[in-house]
Amino acid sequence: MYRLLLPLRHGSIIVVSLLLATCAAKQKTPTTAKPVPSAGNASASAKAEYLVSQGGLALAEGDTENALAYYLEAARVLEAAGQDTVEQADAHYEAANVAYQRLERELAVEEYDKALAIYLRYSGNAQAKAAVTLTNMGVVYKEISDTTRARSCWEKALEIYNKLPEELQSQRNIAKIRQNIRDMDQGLY
Repeated sequence: MYRLLLPLRHGSIIVVSLLLATCAAKQKTPTTAKPVPSAGNASASAKAEYLVSQGGLALAEGDTENALAYYLEAARVLEAAGQDTVEQADAHYEAANVAYQRLERELAVEEYDKALAIYLRYSGNAQAKAAVTLTNMGVVYKEISDTTRARSCWEKALEIYNKLPEELQSQRNIAKIRQNIRDMDQGLY
């Protein structure tokens, strides 16, 4: 059993236990997200916010294909506008989570990596998000049998948590990371 941490929009964190899928899932190329309604001079940020909300709605309806397309498009819109912001990192992070759900491990790692690169440029809550992102990347690496990278991600996540102010540290998440490392050390994976 692997522990994947998913931050909520309001800064809380939930832990989702995931079992390894034993059968290969049919992987489809995501459909193109529905076009953003014409909003005149709407900013890239507003367009991305709309796309992220549509991704959330699609995900709530179980439509991971379109949810993934919306999140990827939101990240692309912000990147094209030169907005290297936490908002863009969040779009990459959400895309990674959906790719993970769809068993698209390579895409999940790619999107987590993009989110991580941005989160690490910021302080405060973005650093906590970086730690969560590293934790999730570790889970993906473990599932594709790259235990060296999994351990590295989890150890970097612990380093970040240890540098955060106490109010941003999540002892529960730290305990889950340590448990993942112990399980690996005991050959449980």
